[in-house]
Amino acid sequence: MPVGPGHVCGRSKSAASSQCHGRSARPGVTDMIANLDEKICRQSNLGVTAVTAAPMPSRSVSIDYLRAFVIFLVVAFHSALAYLPYAPAPAEHFVGRLEAWRAFPVMDSQRSAAAGIFFLVNNSFFMTLMFFVSGLFVWRSLERKGGASFLRDRLLRLGVPFLVGAMTIPPVAHFASYLQTSDEPTFGAYWRAWWALSDRPIGPVWFNAMLLVFDFAAVGLLAIAPKWGERIGALASRGGERPARFFAVVLILSALAYVPLALAYGDGTWTQWGLFQFQTSRPVHYFVYFIMGVAVGVHGLRRGLLSHDGALARRWPIWALAAAGFGALVVFLAVATMTSKGPAQSVFVCASDLAFVPSCATLSFALLAVFTRFVQRSNPMFDSLSANSYGIYIVHYPFVAWLQFALLHASLTGTEKWALVAIAAYAASWLSTAAARRLPGVARII
Repeated sequence: MPVGPGHVCGRSKSAASSQCHGRSARPGVTDMIANLDEKICRQSNLGVTAVTAAPMPSRSVSIDYLRAFVIFLVVAFHSALAYLPYAPAPAEHFVGRLEAWRAFPVMDSQRSAAAGIFFLVNNSFFMTLMFFVSGLFVWRSLERKGGASFLRDRLLRLGVPFLVGAMTIPPVAHFASYLQTSDEPTFGAYWRAWWALSDRPIGPVWFNAMLLVFDFAAVGLLAIAPKWGERIGALASRGGERPARFFAVVLILSALAYVPLALAYGDGTWTQWGLFQFQTSRPVHYFVYFIMGVAVGVHGLRRGLLSHDGALARRWPIWALAAAGFGALVVFLAVATMTSKGPAQSVFVCASDLAFVPSCATLSFALLAVFTRFVQRSNPMFDSLSANSYGIYIVHYPFVAWLQFALLHASLTGTEKWALVAIAAYAASWLSTAAARRLPGVARII
């Protein structure tokens, strides 16, 4: 929504005046947020000013469906874990030194080369693209709501699912892990073993916590520099006709953010602080893409880089071919790392760390190009998938684990099991989310 002289911090002058000068006291976190919003209001009479006065569409079918597609990739990614050619054998004990079930909840004797290739390629970009897409909506939301309302909304939509999901989703999913590793298959024994763990996994909702941190950072930047979004938006605006230049900026920033941490800690290391868990080498890399998403979203979801007739969309075959090449490179380097030994293995590990940056950027830009070029019309079924995609992300993990467990002794190949688990888990998550969203309280959150 454009913000003119008659609006302050996304509200009318009178409303803004009461917000900035007559706010009642609020305890705790809400009061801190309110004070931050007052500071933002005082620093800029116009709050977050729109770049252009022209009305901007609030919705893009291309981006909505891309987001839904990436969520499907998440479900397929977790579905593949049980069938990877390089996955370990099932652990003998649930609580022990090597708790492989944390990364591989269920491990099947049937393996799939297709699942292994998909896993390697997908792991090189899909979560990064999720942070970029999430950033697209931030600046317009800040324009409409102001800092305090924006953070209250984020705490509701990200914080509540994070806390509920971290406490409920992993115990339900990993009961299947316990049944595969224990001689005492009762829920009571499992519950005791679960609480005997030194730290407990939180499942996919780690994304919620990290995105919430990024949202707080965005509002913090707003307090320091109220026009920071417009300034980086000016950089992104040139991406409409010169996407290669914007791609180069993303490439350089993400290399600086990722490579030093990857070389220092490795790509597979995770850090845990209570309920907050993240892949050690990637938080700054994710933040770079989040900020780049904010920059692109300043001009709306159908302009600049995301224009359906822009240079990125017109040159989609070039981006697709480049993505295929980097995908092949990722697979080659991963296989070479796993099959080599000694100094050669160290070389391939470093090469994989370096290749992650361009492969991630290329695959992400390729999907943006394809979806902005070809996805223009809505479809009722895909609209439903898009509307329920956030809920699908939150609830899919137990469906995946229990379907993998149910198929352990099925007479199917690893590829067949992977496909069946991915499709069934996605469908079950979709239906359960759609049913849950009929409740007003749930619908407000997801």
